[in-house]
Amino acid sequence: MNEEKDRKFYDEAFMEIFSNRKIVQSLLEDFVKEEWVELIDFSSMKAEKSVFKGINDSKRESDLLIKFRLKKKKPEKLYIFILLEFQSKSEPMILRLLEYLSRIYKKQKSEVKTLYPVVPIIIYNGKVKWKEKDSFLEHFPVISDDIRRYLPNFKYILIDIARFGDELLANLKDAVSFFFLLDKTDIRKKDKAAKRIIGILRELRKEDSEIFRAC
Repeated sequence: MNEEKDRKFYDEAFMEIFSNRKIVQSLLEDFVKEEWVELIDFSSMKAEKSVFKGINDSKRESDLLIKFRLKKKKPEKLYIFILLEFQSKSEPMILRLLEYLSRIYKKQKSEVKTLYPVVPIIIYNGKVKWKEKDSFLEHFPVISDDIRRYLPNFKYILIDIARFGDELLANLKDAVSFFFLLDKTDIRKKDKAAKRIIGILRELRKEDSEIFRAC
């Protein structure tokens, strides 16, 4: 599989997998686990590919914008921006995310005439440990509070697949864990990969037949 075909395959698989409500719910409830997740009405989920050209020249990432209504108003809606990073090593993301977020908010303002919160999540499948600081403000040298208040202040949530061991993922037995196990499979070792993939899919079929059919 050449690089272009490999890229297309991962793009399509990513869009298919993370457009599934149960997958996204599993991702947020089992891997993010923050209080605001409990406010999401998952039945209201709408996913769309967010095509923002000219941000990343390497063309090694895919992104998806997911919209929810909240059980409690104020704000009424919440956007989740999921970025799947295919780089083999950790690379600076904070400025690219700043541009992504700026475009999403600009699009909100033009379409719905208001702004709703956007939570950025990066799913990283590289082998090298992620090194970048997840807070925009932490990328500045020490500055006084009277200047700091004029700077954009946002963070992203990092889910580094390689940092989760196979045993932990297998024990979690949730929808996203099975896909993370599949993602960690070295397909270059064909015999071992085939055995591993078959085993994972069998477990997935046993645990959640609906998600299994979506594979």
